[in-house]
Amino acid sequence: MPLTISDITIYATKTDAGATVEYYDSSSNLLGSGPSLAVPNLAIGWTQINVQVTADDGTVQDYDVNIDRR
Repeated sequence: MPLTISDITIYATKTDAGATVEYYDSSSNLLGSGPSLAVPNLAIGWTQINVQVTADDGTVQDYDVNIDRR
């Protein structure tokens, strides 16, 4: 992504209405939860956001979003 873009929003669409969505940084710190996450002041270089979806039955699925800002 070009340097001119410094803010992004990640949107997660869930197929299970009872599922929860949480967003974590690469150090496993919780950044937020819900259908979207605004990421202001995106760092130059690589940024990894982990999207963790937990179903009603407790099943957890992780997705990684990797952003390269140059």
